[in-house]
Amino acid sequence: MGKILVLLNAGKEDPTRVRSGLGFAGVASQRPDVDKVALIFFGNAVELLTDPEYVGTAEKFIERGVLTLACQAHAEQKQIKDQLSQGPVTLKYVGEDIVRLINEGYQVVSF
Repeated sequence: MGKILVLLNAGKEDPTRVRSGLGFAGVASQRPDVDKVALIFFGNAVELLTDPEYVGTAEKFIERGVLTLACQAHAEQKQIKDQLSQGPVTLKYVGEDIVRLINEGYQVVSF
């Protein structure tokens, strides 16, 4: 059984990578041979969470039990921290979370 961390870096500038990353996370989260899936909106992907479509997608992951986080440092840089603080995705400095997940045996797949 596996554990997968999807690190989504791509944003609106690369919709193909965004769709690929979210699609992969969706497939992985429904596989019986995958124990746990985590999804982190990182880099330019943080801005996706200002769009209701992506907020809805994130909510579905959360409902499925996928650990779903967004990088607070990137939100601050893009001046959208206050807006994202109101959303369903946990906003935090994710560096330690990434290291912890890797130490827990998660395989990182980056989009």
